[in-house]
Amino acid sequence: MAFPKQLRLVLAALVVGAAAMPPAGAQNAGPRIEVVGPTRLDLGVYEAEKGAGGTFQLRNAGDALLKIAAVRASCGCTEPVIDKRELPPGETATIRVNMKPMSVFGPFSKTVYVESSDPATPLLRFEVAGTAVPLVEVKPSRRLYNLRIPLGKRWEQVFTLKPAEGKVVNLGAPVVKSAIPVECAMTAAPDGGWRLTVAFEPAAGQGQLQCDIQVPVLAPEGAPAVSLAILARIGPALVVSPNAHQLPAQAAAPVEVPLSLSVEAGDGTAPDPSAVTWTGIDGVRVEFGEPANGRLPGRLIVPPEVLQTLPPSQRQVLKFSAPGMEPAEFALTRARPPRVESKDTPAAPPRPGAARLAQLWDRVKQLPPDRRAEVERQLEEWLKTQDAK
Repeated sequence: MAFPKQLRLVLAALVVGAAAMPPAGAQNAGPRIEVVGPTRLDLGVYEAEKGAGGTFQLRNAGDALLKIAAVRASCGCTEPVIDKRELPPGETATIRVNMKPMSVFGPFSKTVYVESSDPATPLLRFEVAGTAVPLVEVKPSRRLYNLRIPLGKRWEQVFTLKPAEGKVVNLGAPVVKSAIPVECAMTAAPDGGWRLTVAFEPAAGQGQLQCDIQVPVLAPEGAPAVSLAILARIGPALVVSPNAHQLPAQAAAPVEVPLSLSVEAGDGTAPDPSAVTWTGIDGVRVEFGEPANGRLPGRLIVPPEVLQTLPPSQRQVLKFSAPGMEPAEFALTRARPPRVESKDTPAAPPRPGAARLAQLWDRVKQLPPDRRAEVERQLEEWLKTQDAK
């Protein structure tokens, strides 16, 4: 049977979304979570040392017990706590959200997630925003992570420390904790702040610099120390780009995957192809071209017989190494083979007739706008599968 476009849309709604459509007048059947008030909490500008907080409210607008499975935040700087885990119909619950002192600096936006037993809205999202102003502003950042320090020359990192506007601050001498000896000096800056310089001589075999610096605040009294941290790897490292690829499930000919190698924290030259080795996946070949512009182009070659031995959807790692450099990893994943349906697979149900489609169309029109948008998205996906048949 061939249907006009409008009827085909309704048919798709039947197959994909009709099972989730409530009958007319039954929107409140079962537990239903509802937000009382705004879903965004603006904390404004506040002192980072003191933290800040606010509340959200929920209500069970359904006719059955609503259970709150979890309340969690997008980062550890945000602490959400709910006062009730079970809400009978009509009852409300309050979520108290606290931003931890000294956990975030400057403008921010965080998310709070609420998981509930509402089948229509199992996950609810709230936004917490504001601007945390520290007593002492630090640039470029209080935490410098994932750095790579080259060998052969003295390394320095400069921090600038500046009191918040209108604040009178007096700092003491910095206290340094580091397994690798570093120099740390702090001097007054013309703008009323301070300039703190950390320096050391990197050497082969040092591995990693992990440096923690505490600058005590002498005034105002009782203020926490300014805490700085540096975490960096020392010496050059191989870099492979891209660092991952998905292989097909099957192939009649060898699969070729282009890539390139470079050196981070090196002297700007490309890796020597004769010095690069690789391990991790038996049977995979690697061929390199001519180095150019600091890069070594190459390609992976995966023969069909090797491809068939790789477990589908499981990450396989190929490790590239070169003398005096940290190795690089390249991840290969074989796609899952398409499902082969047997003769015993039940046939698809017959398509409904025009009368049934008209009834379904009436039900679709009763959906709220947001539900209708979701059904439309799903039915477009379903239509693609039908058009391919």
